[in-house]
Amino acid sequence: MMPLTVREIIDVSGGRLAAGALDSIVLGVATDSRAARPGDLFVPLRGEHFDGNRFAAEALAAGATATLVESGAADALCHHVQGDPALADRAVIVVDEALDALGALSSAVRGRSGARVVAITGSTGKTSTKDLLSAALDGSLKVVATAGNYNNEIGLPLTLLRATQETEAIIVEMAMRGPGQIATLTEYAAPEIGVITNVGLSHIELLGSPEAIAEAKSELALALPPTGQLIINADDSWAGFLAERTKAEVSTFGRDPGADFCIEDVVLDDQARPTWRVVFAGRPGLSVSLNVPGEHNVANATAALAAAYHLGVPLDVAAKALAKATLSEMRLNIIKTAEGVTVIDDTYNANPTSMAGALDTLNRIDPGARHIAVLGQMAELGDISDREHESLGALAAEASLDLLVGVGGETTVLVEAAAAAGLTADAIKHFSTNEAALDWLRNTLVSGDIVLVKGSRAVGLESVVAGLSREGQPL
Repeated sequence: MMPLTVREIIDVSGGRLAAGALDSIVLGVATDSRAARPGDLFVPLRGEHFDGNRFAAEALAAGATATLVESGAADALCHHVQGDPALADRAVIVVDEALDALGALSSAVRGRSGARVVAITGSTGKTSTKDLLSAALDGSLKVVATAGNYNNEIGLPLTLLRATQETEAIIVEMAMRGPGQIATLTEYAAPEIGVITNVGLSHIELLGSPEAIAEAKSELALALPPTGQLIINADDSWAGFLAERTKAEVSTFGRDPGADFCIEDVVLDDQARPTWRVVFAGRPGLSVSLNVPGEHNVANATAALAAAYHLGVPLDVAAKALAKATLSEMRLNIIKTAEGVTVIDDTYNANPTSMAGALDTLNRIDPGARHIAVLGQMAELGDISDREHESLGALAAEASLDLLVGVGGETTVLVEAAAAAGLTADAIKHFSTNEAALDWLRNTLVSGDIVLVKGSRAVGLESVVAGLSREGQPL
């Protein structure tokens, strides 16, 4: 983080100094009092079941140089600080809302940074695209990127605050759970390059229609400056709508022959790792390979190449760096267990598009092995949930699975649809809990089996992965 004085923090946040010195220097931000260190500013966030203001004194005692505190908790904290000589030099800054102050602070740091900001959103693939772009830039630019799932109104500011004077590119992932959320995130990040991977059915329960989802995703397109660059999927039916929503230049990627970064000649090896050509501006095709599985990652990686190009990295350099890419945890991570079973951990989330991609990946890994899919619910589909789970069941029946395991009452529709589509009864199992499914799998799987585990985040199927992997190691 760039050093900031308490005076600068007050100016940015609209707060007031209640204790301490205006010239104290802040070198970092902590939102967990247990992680506060000397030089940190503690930001007391509130949630449904917690109030960070209660821990501001603990953060100062742990060494934090300064803390924000919301108005209602300010008097008690100031009284505590004034009564403890060890805290006499600590700054207390009173603000109306700590979360708003965090966003304002991150916006100010972004404004001081000379880094170019790339914002990535989409119904599927945004985290993988973020990971792949980070890899493509490795060795060419000094990069700060979203860590884990820091993609909301808390995580995105924390990402921006990690920027230093040396940072050349900031990659932020933008989640969306309702209208206006991406617009707020763009106010903090002020991106110059926007990537929209696709518009799908994720969050349709919350937004009500594909049109509303596209409208919400287009908030990124609307936020880009005329000098910016919007990168969109030419194969997505909403590409035209998104292109019309921006003043920025538009680049496309995809298999469509008219795409600016055109995908051709995709080949997968026996571990489902893709190699393909990218044709750009009529030049001879650039060969690209990934060490991560999944044909759907071809589009994600090509979007990353397009963003790297617009950041000034030559395509051949970015492609070479991409070959070393890895993905975030719980996204098609392959684990070999001590018993010789291959577990594909794709438990971070699930929707119809990502489920189809994961099943295709499973089907392509070591075709001679026994293939098992352990599937949980796809959440937030609202009124179309039964329809989409029925479609997934039919897709599972077509995927040449040796075993389909549904986990949770919500997957009853899925397994019934798979049976109706021709998957035999002895190839289908259903369990009401993760624990029951794990017990059965432990007694059923044998060396050489390949097991995909995937469901929406709320289902918690990572417990099944943990139970299966035990002493196993990621490949």
